[in-house]
Amino acid sequence: MAVFDNVDNDDRSYLTWVNNFSNGFVANALRAPNSNYFVIHQSNCSTINGSKKDYTEDSFTKNDYIKICTHHYHELIHWAQDNRLRSKPIKNYGTCKPQAEPLTA
Repeated sequence: MAVFDNVDNDDRSYLTWVNNFSNGFVANALRAPNSNYFVIHQSNCSTINGSKKDYTEDSFTKNDYIKICTHHYHELIHWAQDNRLRSKPIKNYGTCKPQAEPLTA
């Protein structure tokens, strides 16, 4: 799991991650820990992977937003439960419709 926050100018690192792991998952969350905004995308979703031409530099991990990236959907759920207690319900983005992979025993 990787958390991208512009404290370290992470847009470049974030975009590298989503382009290298197109089958992964990305949570778009407000930076404030007391926020209830937590939306999950597939990492290949054009709204969060930099493929749209209308985004500006640092538009993904600067200002009010951070990105949490992982290969496993359920890790994002656990991250939200541990770090964003008000994030209920967690939303899946309507365009890419990410689906959790089946849990294995």
